[in-house]
Amino acid sequence: MSATILDLDSIGFWDSVAKTTLNDKLFVTPTDTVYGLGAALANPTMRARLNALKARPDQAIIILVNNWDDVVSLANPTDRQKELLSQHWPNSVTFLLPTHDSADKVALRWPSDPFMKKWLKHLGGPMLSTSANLHGDAPLSDSHAALAVFGQAVDLYVITKVGGPKPASTLVDLTTNPPTIVRQGAYRFTY
Repeated sequence: MSATILDLDSIGFWDSVAKTTLNDKLFVTPTDTVYGLGAALANPTMRARLNALKARPDQAIIILVNNWDDVVSLANPTDRQKELLSQHWPNSVTFLLPTHDSADKVALRWPSDPFMKKWLKHLGGPMLSTSANLHGDAPLSDSHAALAVFGQAVDLYVITKVGGPKPASTLVDLTTNPPTIVRQGAYRFTY
């Protein structure tokens, strides 16, 4: 089966998205940060597929959310953490938060980018998101580069002429006191 290519700059882009079942697909899209390789969180097979495609060990993947219901269904933030989330989201900052069993952490980002907000709405729930690149390589700068690397292993590519390389999200661990900046991206986190 060949990959579907949708042009974000075309007039009928969102109509094409509406006609496409996204739940069972790996896709490459622009994001609020680097070009992303993503999939619906609701599909339990996608995390393993993403890690295999990137040729990396099984590891956690950032989850993009679009509302507070998503946040509290995936994480168990304290009141202070909720206060910090409210101050910094939506934005290009990813937070490590405690899960409901408190033994693990989950990485969540609530993007402010209009495309990502609408994409998440069409997806119908949270999205697994990782940089579009092979493990250990620099993130790819656009969908054409991703198509050259991943080819038919990805089900859907969103191409666009707009934009260009963007820095990765800032990654902040809110489970530590004080919060720890794990990776500095374009967003300047202060508390």
